Amino acid sequence: MAACFRILQSFQVHANRQGIYHELADAATKADAFWSEAEASYKSHYNSPSVPFPFIMTCLVIAASFVVEPSHNYSRISPEPFGMPYDGGDNNDGITVIDVTQLESLRYCFVFLNQSELGSRRDTPLSERQYLAEYERIPGRNDPGRNDPGRNDPGRLAAFGVLHMDCLKSAWPRGYWADHGYVQKRCPRPLRL
Repeated sequence: MAACFRILQSFQVHANRQGIYHELADAATKADAFWSEAEASYKSHYNSPSVPFPFIMTCLVIAASFVVEPSHNYSRISPEPFGMPYDGGDNNDGITVIDVTQLESLRYCFVFLNQSELGSRRDTPLSERQYLAEYERIPGRNDPGRNDPGRNDPGRLAAFGVLHMDCLKSAWPRGYWADHGYVQKRCPRPLRL
């Protein structure tokens, strides 16, 4: 939770906006073939990763790994290759999705992937509170923030919007997304980075 909060904060820093806007504008000019090729070849980039949007990647890496706590200097991270499908990693705790296409109204969500224990909550965008509530219901799982220095401050993400199902479908149209009673809302300017 704290890492997601730090990442969202880093994208709000005024000094970062020029670099982010520049890379978003560049991404918007890429043809469909660029995105298809990235997804088709991501496995070949594990040992020599390609970073077509280095400023945004730098913001992600620094915010996700740097922790200002007396007993916690940094968190170890493993950047994944560009173009990896949303469900291509090995993460049993789900994924975090952050939408930076509108820096004035950043949005996020957490998604459990293919968790049969969750029933209607799997493959569905969740807020911070929904994620924590569902996580606690999974047999054998511990507190997801057990190593998170900001774990005692739930609700920090309430200041940010939660992504809607249609945004996930727009970014990953071939994905399995559960429509469990969600009202479809229009995803502004969908763009996958």
